[in-house]
Parts: sequence; C-alpha cells; structure tokens
Amino acid sequence: MRYRERGQSPVPTVHAACVCCAEVQSNKEANVKRWPFRLEVLAELAADGVQVRNPEELERALAADSDLRAWWEYAEEVDDAPAVPSVFAYDLWRAQEAMHGFQCTGDKTALDVAVATWSRIVEHPVFSWAPTSFRLSALNDAGRALLRRYSALGRMDDLDRAIDLAQQATKLMPEDTDRPGGILNSLALSFHARFTRTGQHSDLEEAIRVWRQAVVATPPGSPDLPAILGNLGTGLRDLFTLTGREADLEEAIGVCRGAVEATPPDSPDLPGVLNNLGSGLRDRFVRMGLEGDLEEAIRVFQQAVEAALPNSPSRPMCFSNLGTALRCRFARTGREGDLEEAIRVFKQAVEAALPDSPDLPGYSNNLGTGLQDRFRLTGREADLHDRPQQR
Repeated sequence: MRYRERGQSPVPTVHAACVCCAEVQSNKEANVKRWPFRLEVLAELAADGVQVRNPEELERALAADSDLRAWWEYAEEVDDAPAVPSVFAYDLWRAQEAMHGFQCTGDKTALDVAVATWSRIVEHPVFSWAPTSFRLSALNDAGRALLRRYSALGRMDDLDRAIDLAQQATKLMPEDTDRPGGILNSLALSFHARFTRTGQHSDLEEAIRVWRQAVVATPPGSPDLPAILGNLGTGLRDLFTLTGREADLEEAIGVCRGAVEATPPDSPDLPGVLNNLGSGLRDRFVRMGLEGDLEEAIRVFQQAVEAALPNSPSRPMCFSNLGTALRCRFARTGREGDLEEAIRVFKQAVEAALPDSPDLPGYSNNLGTGLQDRFRLTGREADLHDRPQQR
C-alpha cells in the first residue's frame, strides 16, 4: 500500500478514487471531505486495475486481500470519527499518544503531558468554533485525563477541573449524541471521586442520579453498559453504607448482577464488575449473616482473580477481596485452610501492587492481620516478621 502510515495525506489518491467508484463520483467534493481515508483504499484498488462500481464489487475486492480489508476497516473508523480542525491535529495526536503511554507504562510524566496537551486544546481561543462533535469528544477526554491524574496524585484542583469539563460536555450534548452514556459516566465518576475525598453526601447523590441517567441513555448491548452498571452498583453500596437502608444494598446487588451479565467473558472489565458483585454479597452477609451470600461472594471473587490478566490494574484488588472473604469464613468456621489461603492471596495482592499504589498500605495491612491470626492460632513467631516481596 502506498499510504499505509496513519495520518499520511490521501490527497494524491483522491482523483483516482473518484474515477474508480461510481458512488463517490456522484458527489466528489462532499465525499472527498467525508471519506478521505476510504477514498485512499479505493485509489489503491484503482491503481491495481480493480474496478469498484458498487458495494458488491468492493466486498469481492476486500475479500481477496486481508491486508486491504484491515485498512478499509481502519479507514471507516477514522472517517467516522469527530472532525478534527487542522489547528488541533498535532495536539490531539500528542495527547492520545501520551495517554496511551501512561496506560501502558504508568509513567506519570506521560500523564502530565496528556493533561497539559488536552488543556491546551480545550482552552484554545478557537476551540469554541470547532465542530460540536470534536468539542464534545475533547472535553470528555480532557476530563478523564484529569480524573486519572487525580487518582494517581490526589490533586484536588485536577478533580475540580475534571468535574467542570464533564459538566461542559454534558451541557453540550445534542439529543442525537452517539453513546451519551459514556459522557454521563465520566461526570458521575468525577462526582463520586469527590464524594470519596470529602464525604459530601450531595456528591454521592448526584453521582447516582447521573449514573441512572446513563443507564437509561445506554441501549442493551452497548459496550458502555457494563461499566456504567458496575459504577452505579458501587455508588449504591456507598449509599447503603451511609444510610443503612437494605433497599439500597439489594438494588446494588441487582445492578451488579446485571453488569456481570452484560459483560463479555473476554472483556478486560470483567474482573472489576465481578469484584463489585462480590463486595455487595459480602456486605449483605455482614449485615444479615446468610452463609449463602458469603459462599457466593467467595466464588465470585475467585472468578474475578481468574479473569484478571497478569498486568491488569484490578488484579491486586481481586486478590485482596478474595482474601478478605476467605478470612471472614475462617472467622466463622475456624477452618485453618481458609486462613492459609487468605494469607496466600493477601501476599499476591501485595506482590502485584505497584510500589506507589495508594492501595498498597491497605493490602499490606490485610496481610498483617492474616499473619497475626495465624500467629494467635499456631504461635509461629515467623509470622510476626513475614514480609512479602513487592514489585
């Protein structure tokens, strides 16, 4: 292919594409603007002497060349993305690359670059003149980057700015917005993060209200639905902790079951939604003492551990939750095997956590508690000095 590199200009191929495709020929100027990357693929076919006069001929041509098929699918994705004004093209690429780098490596410098670049985009003097679809996408992505940095560094100004951008995005949404649930989910996550930080009840109530809106706005089968349901379940569990209302906990468990059912078995989100369901069942066991809830919680947490990939950020939490449930069953039954297994998975949680993870002290504390239980049971002094190997 002559233009395989993403972002390379398709202009030299446009005339050939227009000649080879009758559909494009009917309105050259409009389609050149709308389908620049698809036209590039058509031009490649034209250069190879392949005539494409209708969708059937296109399908036959793509079926004969898997590489060309992959390029066409990429072209469809790029051409259908929000229009990017040229003034923002480089910064958009830089922000996305930096965010991808942070997600792959955890490099906080890359996260700083992403936040600074997104801020430059949304604060640019001509941003308000950009197409609505681009502004909506940029505001949402900028807010999520700030929320990620808040989670990593705990800067309150990042969280406040994330909420501001998410609110701007929500107000900007037209009625026919594609996947509105994802934008509403970002706003709710920001409110929930501030509730977790400050304990302000109104933020939790607003997060739950917005998550409910997101569920209504998201059709069954949408890839956004499992995460939205899981987050709503977490908010309802927090509300139960505040109010003690059993109805809130029952709704949380029901919503989390829905999230599990809506999540494909190979989804990277599956460990998280299983963790949410297991936590709800464990909470109900603590409240009502039903052994069936504890047994199901343990099974669900085991499934979460099995579903978590080796480098998944949710893997330490999966181990920790499973250990807590096993230790809970040990306290109820006195079975030493449960305590041994709890200590083993608590160690795995500590070993899997990043050295600067804010959750690491909690994982270490859980392990220490388990080791103290075993010391009281066996008198083995080594348990008082046991320290697992961290990353």
